[in-house]
Amino acid sequence: MDFNGDELDDLIVGERDGYVNYFRRLGDGTLTSEGRIQAGSVDIDVGTNSAPFVFDWDNDGLLDLIIGRESTSGGSLYLYLNQGTPGNPLFNSYTPVMKGSSPVAWPRSVPH
Repeated sequence: MDFNGDELDDLIVGERDGYVNYFRRLGDGTLTSEGRIQAGSVDIDVGTNSAPFVFDWDNDGLLDLIIGRESTSGGSLYLYLNQGTPGNPLFNSYTPVMKGSSPVAWPRSVPH
């Protein structure tokens, strides 16, 4: 998945403690850490066991983030819409993923 528009596949990885990390692929095939993904100027933190999935949720040509929080007591799905550009993703606050008028929430919520 090309997260930054440079035509190289990058890697987005969730942490057990809830953060989400971005690794950019370089031209030689190696990965370099770009740090944690932020919403505004704050590291995205869903609390525990983050499970990110990247795709264009709203069909605007920008890659968005949906992040599952894996929890046996009631997982959640958080949607972060990309407000930036194809080469410079920018995220603000999340919106819970809804089913009707209720948030989607199952134990071990992991999007695919």
